[in-house]
Amino acid sequence: MRRPLLFACVCVTAVIYLYMCIVNPPPWDVTDIPQAGEYVTVTGQIYKKENQNIYYLQDISIQGHSRSPSIQNNIRCELQQHMDLPLGTLVRLEGTFQPYESAGNPGEFDAAVYYGIQDICGRIKGGQITHAGQSYWPLRQWLYETRELFAKRLVDAFGEEDGGILVKMLLGDGSLLSSEIKTLYQENGIVHVLSISGLHISMLGMGVYRLLRKCRRSIYTSALAGAVFILLYGTMIGFGLSATRAIGMYLIHMLAVIWGKSYDMLTAMGVLLLTMILENPRVLFHSGFLLSFGSVCGLGLLLPRLKEYIPRFSSLIVSLAVTIFTLPVQFYYFYKIPMYSAFLNLLVLPFLGIVMVMGIVVMTLPFLHHLHVVGSFVLRWYELLCHLFERLPFHTLYVGCPPVWKIVIFYAGLVFFICYKPKKKGKWPLLIPIALTVFLCVQIVPPLRMVLLDVGQGDGILLQTKWGNILMDGGSSSKSDVGKYQIAPCLSYYGVDYLDAVVITHPDSDHMNGLEGLLENGYEGRIGRILLPDIEVGRRSAEFGEIYELAKAYEIPVGFMGAGDGMRLGEVHLECLHPDNGSSIEESNAYSQVYYLNYEDFTMLLTGDVEEEGEALLLEELQRRDIEEVTVLKVAHHGSKYSTSEELLAQITPRLALISCGENNSYGHPHGETLERLDAVGCEVLTTPECGAIIIEMGKEVKVKNWRKSD
Repeated sequence: MRRPLLFACVCVTAVIYLYMCIVNPPPWDVTDIPQAGEYVTVTGQIYKKENQNIYYLQDISIQGHSRSPSIQNNIRCELQQHMDLPLGTLVRLEGTFQPYESAGNPGEFDAAVYYGIQDICGRIKGGQITHAGQSYWPLRQWLYETRELFAKRLVDAFGEEDGGILVKMLLGDGSLLSSEIKTLYQENGIVHVLSISGLHISMLGMGVYRLLRKCRRSIYTSALAGAVFILLYGTMIGFGLSATRAIGMYLIHMLAVIWGKSYDMLTAMGVLLLTMILENPRVLFHSGFLLSFGSVCGLGLLLPRLKEYIPRFSSLIVSLAVTIFTLPVQFYYFYKIPMYSAFLNLLVLPFLGIVMVMGIVVMTLPFLHHLHVVGSFVLRWYELLCHLFERLPFHTLYVGCPPVWKIVIFYAGLVFFICYKPKKKGKWPLLIPIALTVFLCVQIVPPLRMVLLDVGQGDGILLQTKWGNILMDGGSSSKSDVGKYQIAPCLSYYGVDYLDAVVITHPDSDHMNGLEGLLENGYEGRIGRILLPDIEVGRRSAEFGEIYELAKAYEIPVGFMGAGDGMRLGEVHLECLHPDNGSSIEESNAYSQVYYLNYEDFTMLLTGDVEEEGEALLLEELQRRDIEEVTVLKVAHHGSKYSTSEELLAQITPRLALISCGENNSYGHPHGETLERLDAVGCEVLTTPECGAIIIEMGKEVKVKNWRKSD
């Protein structure tokens, strides 16, 4: 075996990963964590600060009304007042505790997992410091002040936008980075240039080492000086995961130089991989950690094999090797990939060193600030390339989140390709990574999937089929920008790149205010039409004016649906039952659209917010069509007591009722009387506050999943 140490590290890592997947131990004992909204006193030591208002404390003790000091984790503190306290200061503060919430929907950012990896158990809002010690960490504070000075010089020289890019690229601080630039780089697959990684460490660390060697210093002195410099740099930037990986591998390289041993990149990676995992096993579920080590594996394992078959186009092959090896991670965490990222990186990476050098010169030698012109020119080149590539057809491939078994098969096949030595010469083995990539990209969609999104006090329903996709409503009165943070991520998670229609059952904001956010976050030009309730023509402009303006701005056709109108997506039939065509009903809830979905033996009644007058007319329509025994009922108006009457339930006798509403909402939804009526007909009830998103999938059998419980 050529690399026994690497093999051993990988085996131990695999065992730890399986343990974490099976046992999934919590990062802290939840019984020791205060309740949401509890006023507490926290004592701890400042180990990180973002500005004068946000501090991170370690080795904390929490004391509240119902508990005594007990836990030793980290916590994020958002202060009311500006206080410039040095790193390492022991403080005591008071404020309201808020735990980080788990994701309620597929694809939604999971704050509990993200901060749990960092061992941060929650945050203090409205914090007030009541005591601060005198001792602190002089070196770390000096490095922090140096970083702030460097950041100011970069922003002063390059301007806010370009300065923010350089601050993120060289100092690891993304607080000044424009969200538009970050999104632009992400959507085009070059966001990695903003991360501090091997290129940065190699340029700085090896630069110091080689400079000292040219000055005729000994190998030992040069290597030691380079190592100390990189450790100070890592302390200044905060030791992010990718930076820690790069710094660790550099230090191992320097040890090999000092001892006169050969340096093996893969063995060094394996040792560092296991070291970081033993220190914090939860990093195994961090996308940045997996992408960082996956990139090294792509370069060390896959690249040599690809070069055996494709000796030319070395730069492109390097990019392809990294892309292929990290593809499952990209899909699992981000659900899509820019199709031309490998080619775009060929035009971006050769100039990255120029940008970094200009940034380093400007922040360390401010009298040379005029050199920022060169760096800014390259950054404009990056933006131009991104915008040009975005105009290419099939720019983004939406695959969705692949199941774990597909990822296992993909990597097993890749290992086979790397290890397999064919007896006969030829390039046919290249078909293996090609076939694996196609296999990973082919999406498995059930005949029908219904996702009742957890949007708080509002409605949002995705209907996904093999033949098309429909979004019914999308809004909330309790969560901000649900289009960006809940709906768009869910669509991406399931690989939905196009919506045949968006149905707005009625023009209340909690059913439609997420549409604009959806369009602004990847779905411009990806919506076939907007369908509204068919009310009197003369009232449409007044009732739907906001939707008209939005549809006009994004050039989306608008249609109207009334009783008898329908849509067919393959074998799934969706028929409108209410309101009547040209309805004269004035109250928006009363004319809310109601749809009857039918697929084989499965039926569902989607009721929007229909109630009272509208529900009475709906009942007549159901009786006229002889519609009985509905499998699933989406309960109207979030479980309001003025909807879902005994007469309606007696007509449809649903087996399962779904209710979308906000947790502890001020309306009292779902109302006790409504729940009693549902219970009286023997109907099981699921609510989004309890379950998160509720997913129903058709296959050989009907599967009902609660997102929070199944995740």
